[in-house]
Amino acid sequence: MIEPRILIADDDVLMCRVLAQALTRHGFQPEIVHRGSDALERLLGKDAPRMAMLDWIMPDVSGLEVCRRLRKERGGLTPYVFLVSGRQSEEDMLAGFEAGVDEFVAKPFDLQVLVARLQAAERRLDGEEARGSRGLWRLLREASEGASGEIAIRHQEQVGRVVIAEGKVAWVHLAGAPSILPRLAELGVTEVETRQILEECRTGRQPFFDTLIRRGLTPREALADLLRRELAERLNSLLSREDTRSFFLPGAAPFTSHFSYPLIELVSPPEGPPSGSVAELPAPGRTTPSEYRTLVRELSRLPGAECVALVDGQSGALLLTEGTPRAESLLHRMIRLLKVDQHDEFEEVMMVGASVHHTLHQLKEDWLLYAQIDRRQNPNLGQLRFELSRRNNPRSGKR
Repeated sequence: MIEPRILIADDDVLMCRVLAQALTRHGFQPEIVHRGSDALERLLGKDAPRMAMLDWIMPDVSGLEVCRRLRKERGGLTPYVFLVSGRQSEEDMLAGFEAGVDEFVAKPFDLQVLVARLQAAERRLDGEEARGSRGLWRLLREASEGASGEIAIRHQEQVGRVVIAEGKVAWVHLAGAPSILPRLAELGVTEVETRQILEECRTGRQPFFDTLIRRGLTPREALADLLRRELAERLNSLLSREDTRSFFLPGAAPFTSHFSYPLIELVSPPEGPPSGSVAELPAPGRTTPSEYRTLVRELSRLPGAECVALVDGQSGALLLTEGTPRAESLLHRMIRLLKVDQHDEFEEVMMVGASVHHTLHQLKEDWLLYAQIDRRQNPNLGQLRFELSRRNNPRSGKR
């Protein structure tokens, strides 16, 4: 296995030495420089590492400026940049995202957490990112299940960021987009008042929009509506771009605000097959049994059925589908669980979320049936199992 290479750029010699030793123990191949200009030369050169940890403050060129020049010169997904700093205000983070930073590492940091984040970044660079508007939509739907973190989006040299807090959209950053601050004039907030609040929030580390409300400068309802429209415009702009690459960065939201919105309030899902129709894709080298078309359609009429799909157990592809799965990556994990032991004929894998049942049933000849059921409308899966048994599924009734 090739050891992933990472460039560490920090003028603290001792910190670099300790960090390099720790990363080596965890299978990384670190390279060290102590000046921003050296980091920039190495990352723009041939055979550059795919990941970099840049300290914000370095001699001659800051880590922020190194990242900004990298994105201008190279664009693209690599190198994947971690910016290390004790500066964690909203304004600092937004400046980092604007420059093309992928993740922030706050000082002091936990080494085990840092290693896990580096390993996750390496997996994304190996191809686990989602592509296009449908890939981004899938990540948004998965995050709306209750996750917190960020979805990073790359479009050529531009960078976008969607901040998710407990399943709701808290902010959308779009590089190059006009600032929302001038739009506050629509609510009667003057430019002078905006500058004063920004300075107050910078020194006191207070959420900007919440401070506007607390100071009585604008009604909460009016500000909430303005933010909803702004986030919707930015999110729809990201979803309109087909040549994007996106990936989810789980963890606590990088900044907090009491203004966050369910995904459905901001955007509509991409157009799929007409309601009531079964979308069908070919299975590589296999003929889809005709009886499963009726099975998928009828099961999709059960109370709370959000998605029913026939899955090719060999490739993991969704073939016959009614509805859209909320978390296709979860489905693939369920397939792996179903096949974990070829000597034991598992019939079903079920995962229960706060509001949704996800269930995967083994059918004949390595075909699988996936169902996504809203628990509020259908709190148990008895009817689904009965319908499968009634259709003489060869494995039903086997215990």
